[in-house]
Amino acid sequence: MLNTLISFEVKQLLFYKNIIKAVFLSTLLVTISFTLMNSMQISKEILLTLLVLWPAVTCLNFSSNILKDDLNNGQLEFLLSSCPVVKIIFTKLFSLLITLLASHTVISLFSSIFFSLTNIEILTLLLTGYLNLIFTAGLTILLASIEIYFDSKTSILASILLPFLAPSLIMSGLTFTTHNFHYLTLLAGIDLVILPLCFWLSMSLIKEIYNN
Repeated sequence: MLNTLISFEVKQLLFYKNIIKAVFLSTLLVTISFTLMNSMQISKEILLTLLVLWPAVTCLNFSSNILKDDLNNGQLEFLLSSCPVVKIIFTKLFSLLITLLASHTVISLFSSIFFSLTNIEILTLLLTGYLNLIFTAGLTILLASIEIYFDSKTSILASILLPFLAPSLIMSGLTFTTHNFHYLTLLAGIDLVILPLCFWLSMSLIKEIYNN
């Protein structure tokens, strides 16, 4: 059943919840960045850092599409009646991760062509993006849970949480400029703390919705 849920969620994210739009906009950003680099002599490292963080910032704005529709059409209640909440949150999080990581892989391939990246730069771009998106996926699921719990828009919350991306910005920039993978271990450490916390908080909020 878990495989069926994950497959269904991935299809939802790809075709009905604007993730395809995110992929398109990310590709457009690569093209614009390449143009800026040539015309304004902007540092390649700065552009690659922005390229890594932009999808993360954009993803936070997708939080309203993750759980709100399921709540409104009764699908969330149906799922809760047939499987535990931990499985539902895991499915949402894992499906979002698959979609985001696949999108980042495609964008990185475009970037390697536009920026004429070396092998070490491609590897840095991939790993930095993956670690940032793992962190962001956890925050996105948490924001979606907060939205349906308080029945309010999370755009303000998303803006408040943006400063939490500052460490990722710093670590990503240092990784691109120094090619020191030690900073990636710090990003991985942040993921190991934030992801389980977001997972547990999301489960608690969903449980409270139907316990009240």
